Amino acid sequence: MHSFLNHPIKTLKEFFLFPTYISKKDDFLPVCFFSEDKKAFLKQFSKHKSKSLVAIGYCSKPYNSQDKRLCCPSGRFNHRCMFLENINLKANSFSYPSTVCKECIIGKVGKEVIAAGYPFYIMTSAMDIAKDVFSFPFKRAILTLCPYSSTIILYPLRIFNIEAIIFQYISGDCRTYKEFDLADRGIKRDTTNLSMIDLKEFLKIVEEISYDKFFVKVKREGNFLIGDWD
Repeated sequence: MHSFLNHPIKTLKEFFLFPTYISKKDDFLPVCFFSEDKKAFLKQFSKHKSKSLVAIGYCSKPYNSQDKRLCCPSGRFNHRCMFLENINLKANSFSYPSTVCKECIIGKVGKEVIAAGYPFYIMTSAMDIAKDVFSFPFKRAILTLCPYSSTIILYPLRIFNIEAIIFQYISGDCRTYKEFDLADRGIKRDTTNLSMIDLKEFLKIVEEISYDKFFVKVKREGNFLIGDWD
């Protein structure tokens, strides 16, 4: 209702165009919405950092139902990352709260983009995403989501004129409404992963937009993790 009241014509237009977007979407391949092309998108992404968002699903956090030592030390269904919240880039030193943090994509990507000045977000429920992401004037986003969730998020992205690259998980992802509904409430046993090709492309883009690093510490601002001067 909020989006309809603020964007009535846009909401109705996108409602009728939505089936067209879905029919063109390929599962497991990156979904792109640009006004121009990827090069122009990344240029604008880097130019307007405060309005550009990098976000990864909480389901990418390490999880092992048989061994808690192999689970994310920050807990799973939340916006927290103990590794990111305790690093000091000025001293170029950081410690891993757990051995699983060394290979976690959230820590790897978050460290780079936060240091470069972008807000970083760990996505949890659809309600939190709506409250956090769509209430902030973001113009561009780079996201990792399961194909099922990316289908759902396409509609509000279009309504709010947010250009995006969405990398879609190839394993551990939700493929039915029941699985999505459980994950949306924090009940998720699998860890999501990108294909090797998409992971390589995702990290390549992260490297490209993070060449200019200047923040030295990380602080929380609401549910976002952002850079802060020491």
